[in-house]
Amino acid sequence: MLPVAGGGLIVLLARVTSGGVRVDGVVIGVGIVVVPILVVYGSFVVRLLAGRVRASGREVAVRVLVDDVPAQGPVTVDPGRAVLDLGERPVLRPGSGVPVGLDGAALISGQPRMFAARRHWVVLADESQVPLACADVRRLRGRADAAGLRVL
Repeated sequence: MLPVAGGGLIVLLARVTSGGVRVDGVVIGVGIVVVPILVVYGSFVVRLLAGRVRASGREVAVRVLVDDVPAQGPVTVDPGRAVLDLGERPVLRPGSGVPVGLDGAALISGQPRMFAARRHWVVLADESQVPLACADVRRLRGRADAAGLRVL
């Protein structure tokens, strides 16, 4: 949708500068440009708000991803929805499976980008790793830091 919006913006600007656009052309052009941008941006806002609704207080909703490298340690977590409880004793509670204690863990966050899934890795004390996706990066980092995890 964003390439369509970009193309629409170029066509609209070209027609406006040439003077060959009427009011109806501007309305159609704005619709072609603005609607896709709002849909894409709105989807990220909805994901962020849905994560906040699913988890409250010290908890942060995350999605455990399939690891693309072999397990580095003995602990593995099944992919799917999970909750990071970042209270006094931090715990990762997957939707299915056994909760994993995060004592001595570190959180590695990916590069923040405007329109990209936010990737993170929790590295446990036994060198196991758990890849995560979470749209609420600021809240995840803040809660992890307050819980005593090293945030990188």
